[in-house]
Amino acid sequence: MTYRIGATATGTTPGKVTNTATVKLDSGTADTNTANDTSSVDVTIQTADLTVTKTASKAVYLTGEQASWTVTVSNTNALNSTTSSTYTLRDVVPSTFTDVVVIGGSPACAAVTNNTVTCDNQAGLVTGGTRTYTITATARTATTAYTNTAELLNTSFERSTDNNTASATGQIQATEADLAVTKTATPLDPIAGQTVTFDIKVSNVGNATSSTYTLTDAVPSQFTNVNFSGTPPGGCSITGNAVNCTSQATLAAGASRDYKVTAVATTAGAYTNKAELTGTTDKNTANNTSSVTGTIAAATSDLTISKTATPTTGVKKGATVTYTVEVANSGNVPSSTYTLTDPVPAAFTNVTVATVAPATTACTVTNNTVTCLNQAALAPNAKRTYTITAVANETVAGTHTNTATIADTTGEASTTNNSASVDVGIIASAPDLLVTKTAPTDKISINQPVEYTVTVTNVGDQASGAYTLSDKVPGGFGLAVTAEFGCSLDQATRTVNCPNRTSLAAGESRTYKFTMTAGDMPQPTLNKAFVTPVAGEVVTTNNEATAPVEIIAESLYDLSVSKGASQGIVQVGETVDFTITVTNAGVGPSDVYSLRDEVPSAFASVDFVGVRPDECSVLGNIVTCTNLPSLAAGATRTFTIKANAVNAGTATNTASASTVGETNTTNNSGSAPVTIQEAGGPLVGTADSNGGAFTLDKST
Repeated sequence: MTYRIGATATGTTPGKVTNTATVKLDSGTADTNTANDTSSVDVTIQTADLTVTKTASKAVYLTGEQASWTVTVSNTNALNSTTSSTYTLRDVVPSTFTDVVVIGGSPACAAVTNNTVTCDNQAGLVTGGTRTYTITATARTATTAYTNTAELLNTSFERSTDNNTASATGQIQATEADLAVTKTATPLDPIAGQTVTFDIKVSNVGNATSSTYTLTDAVPSQFTNVNFSGTPPGGCSITGNAVNCTSQATLAAGASRDYKVTAVATTAGAYTNKAELTGTTDKNTANNTSSVTGTIAAATSDLTISKTATPTTGVKKGATVTYTVEVANSGNVPSSTYTLTDPVPAAFTNVTVATVAPATTACTVTNNTVTCLNQAALAPNAKRTYTITAVANETVAGTHTNTATIADTTGEASTTNNSASVDVGIIASAPDLLVTKTAPTDKISINQPVEYTVTVTNVGDQASGAYTLSDKVPGGFGLAVTAEFGCSLDQATRTVNCPNRTSLAAGESRTYKFTMTAGDMPQPTLNKAFVTPVAGEVVTTNNEATAPVEIIAESLYDLSVSKGASQGIVQVGETVDFTITVTNAGVGPSDVYSLRDEVPSAFASVDFVGVRPDECSVLGNIVTCTNLPSLAAGATRTFTIKANAVNAGTATNTASASTVGETNTTNNSGSAPVTIQEAGGPLVGTADSNGGAFTLDKST
């Protein structure tokens, strides 16, 4: 039989505990073998957990510098308040360090032997307690990496010994100076005659104070006037082009010293300028020289000229041509003064010239020749523009070349670009018929008419003589065409021809109207009008014009009618003004339309106001308006009808509009109710005149 007994360790003192179990027989029962009646087990109680950490005061030490490490021992047991056992701290400092000293310990650590720190029999630490040790040493030998480890020894009853060592790593650098020189040139690529500044900087990029040094700089022979800019450091001198600075003072680690040398570039070509340090104790001499390489450009100006004309072709008698001449300096130094000449061909008259900034001496014109003397110098990349105008002469048709030239220059890199030409073509006097064509809309409904407008203009400079205008009826339109007198329709070719039209003088225009009716098939169409070229006409590309119109199934217009009365309640004998408003609420012009208003018999003496007699008529109480002009999209027209009330009662007056091809007719009528009361009594009540609510507030 097995018995299981559980117990919790509660002691605060670490150590070994022995637990013994004994079995005995009941009284009166003999046990023949009592040797196996007891059994024991030993249990070790672990109550503390010592840990060690180690840090270095810096990651990198210089040779000769004192290093410092902090070692911390802690009792990190968190289960109960228990003091640890005593322990030994040992730290073997690497051989790259000397003069090892340790501070701290309880009791104090023993003297360091052979770089080994030993702190024996250190007092136990209570839970949460710490003890700090400071170890110092002198860095002696450069190394890229070292590791220094502290460890805890001779501990007892610890929960874990995995945290009983700690290390600090770092490196030792040699203590030495490192002088470096850098050099720049401004500008790097100068123009001959330009001053260049050479900036030289000597820096100590090492970690120790440098030795003295000598700086030399042999400025190339392409430079002259070599000088220091400002006051140079002591010990510097210049002999010819050689800069020499001897016995220059030492530089602390990280310090620098500047030298500024100026020189005038003289000879074009590539150059290299090197500054060099000598007389140093540097181990690294790779950075003891620095060079700049550039190119000296020759100092030259280069005047160039360009010329354009507007227009260049199709110039007619009396037309003005504008020449634009541009002189520019593409060199790298200011140009000299110069002379511009431009002999405008004899095919032109009335020559004028004007200049644009930068300002300079005015130009003159003599016998068609433009002369601009002593024109001011142009800076590099600057330009000057001249505008020359001339009128074409009708007697010299053909191509005429106009050349402008600059001269009297000095110091130019090239003179091959000192002239420029442009050709202008003058054409002889001739008629030139221009046809334009428009339609009032780009869409019409099926079976609706459209009126095309064709304009013929003589844009030439000579009368046209008689001409023939033709207009092709597009497919999709019927052959019922309305045109002016003298025009006829050739049904076979579907062409309206207007022959022998009276000659058009130069600049004169004539307009023609052609009305055509769309068929019943929706489709796009293109109507073309054209004139037959007349005698002497050179340009014929403008002799025709088109107007696209799409035939659609829906009507593009939508006539709506609203009606109001001047009074909603009247007495017998009073006059009422009925206002009828017709609006085109569609997106295209309407067709001609009719308007009808049958005034109720409760009224008499019906008449209309402000409408032409040829548009409207009155028969009894019926007002009829026919062939009313088309309304543009969004347009309205108002009609006023007067009538006298003769019979008491309620009378509603309705007006209606009608036209051909309108899709929506639900809004083609408008009404206005009027209440007629007997004369002599008070006016009582409210009414809606269909022009807005009307509330009666008077009495008699």
